[in-house]
Amino acid sequence: MVILSLYCVDTVAYTRLNPDVHHFVSFDAGLGYSSLLNDSNVVEQGNGASAYLGVGYRLLYNNFLFSMGLEAQYLYNAYSMDSAKMVLQMLDTEADAFKLNVDATQGDDWVHAVNLSVPVLLGMEYRRFYFLVGPKFSLNMWNQMQAQAQMVTTATYDKYIDDFANMPNHELGNYVLESEKAHANWTVDIIAHAEIGYRFGDVSFETGADIPKPKQRFYVALFVDYGLLNLNRDSASGYRLGYRQLPDQPLEIYLTPALMSREMSGVRVNQLSAGVKVAVLLELPKHSSCVICNL
Repeated sequence: MVILSLYCVDTVAYTRLNPDVHHFVSFDAGLGYSSLLNDSNVVEQGNGASAYLGVGYRLLYNNFLFSMGLEAQYLYNAYSMDSAKMVLQMLDTEADAFKLNVDATQGDDWVHAVNLSVPVLLGMEYRRFYFLVGPKFSLNMWNQMQAQAQMVTTATYDKYIDDFANMPNHELGNYVLESEKAHANWTVDIIAHAEIGYRFGDVSFETGADIPKPKQRFYVALFVDYGLLNLNRDSASGYRLGYRQLPDQPLEIYLTPALMSREMSGVRVNQLSAGVKVAVLLELPKHSSCVICNL
């Protein structure tokens, strides 16, 4: 028992004085599901995909991990919106008053975004398993939104019982309505990141009797990212379904991407992505005391 205790003490002391330290350059790639979560009653939760590439530095100190780097992420999201309606008071060519009924149904929106992120992660590696958690400081470099809907227009006259419909010569019928491409006021986000994975490749770094040579390590992991900040920063540019009419110009009905509409004012929007990532680590050369140089 005394011998075992002395061995444990000696082992701990040796580990503290001679830690197992490895420095790596890491190359990461990930692919997964993405969504722009929101609590709106006019926009359904979207579905999409995200992909990223990253390069960084990773430190393995005994069983402890530290990782940081730079990542470029592309995010795509598509979602549906509820029907948008409006009624306009109009005059026809004979100066008769009527109501123009506009109903935009089956609306679909698309979001594309490119972000740059700096992850600062901590974790542990035990045997072949590891985990990393921490924040990513993200900056939106570019985004683009567009919407499309099936629009139906009808006319209601007080002196007629039935509505007028399917009259293309009078702009009454079924049409495809598309919005212009728009850019939201997205800037920075803080993303909570977590990953857990498994290590493949070399287990031991010792390949010689005197100087350990650098090796490669391969990892496969599951990850999840959740944006902590609200992306919806009062970038409203109009109602989802609106109209404008300039002097001596015909009536123009337009569509606004839902995430940029006034109906989304005050609604939280958070980005979420989850999927699979792979990483290749290249160990930086390290030097140790020569044990056979004097032989």
